Amino acid sequence: MKVLDYIYLIEGILYDSNCYIIGEDELIMVDCGTGFNMDYIYNKMEKLGLNPNRIVNIILSHVHFDHCGGLNRFLNDYNPEISVFENEAPFLESADRRMLLLDMFGGSFKPVIVDNLLKDGQIIKVKPYDFKVIHTPGHTMGSICLYEERLKLLISGDTVFAGGSFGRVDLPSGSLSQLSESVKRLSKLDVKYILPGHMNLSYEGNKDISLICNMLDEVY
Repeated sequence: MKVLDYIYLIEGILYDSNCYIIGEDELIMVDCGTGFNMDYIYNKMEKLGLNPNRIVNIILSHVHFDHCGGLNRFLNDYNPEISVFENEAPFLESADRRMLLLDMFGGSFKPVIVDNLLKDGQIIKVKPYDFKVIHTPGHTMGSICLYEERLKLLISGDTVFAGGSFGRVDLPSGSLSQLSESVKRLSKLDVKYILPGHMNLSYEGNKDISLICNMLDEVY
């Protein structure tokens, strides 16, 4: 579905994360699902008039298999660059079973070369938008959100979700204290749209993030 001009959502099915495709000419994709349902993703792209060959960069919100497993198929079919926060790149390049949660999802993964090591505060330009990388550890050590200030739009991965819920912290490298600090950081942004890694979008971003802050304050 079209979210806003040049921003599209392919809703995750089964274990897949949501996938976001952004751009006017060259495209970026944020997260790419497990890889179990790549034909579904390609078909959805075709219906939206989006050619996968135009994807020049796949950016991962984090390296759990439900968000990164599609990389192997994408790299076999096309030639995008791969971008991930710097401290999680080694897990992709070694196909770390534990950190990628391969056993949890019943998946397999071949090591991939990471082209771009993302850093906190880095700007990713994709015409006509500029997205700021925000390091939001908690769900994982290298989780990121992408923030477009003009749109007041946050691509949130598994850090925060619509309705005031947040990512689990009981998986490898998860941390409740880090998640709490990350959400406090997000609360300083002006957010209208939350585009999360799973489930529905939010059109009340500030309200949802404030609710999460309050809940985390009570438990931590």
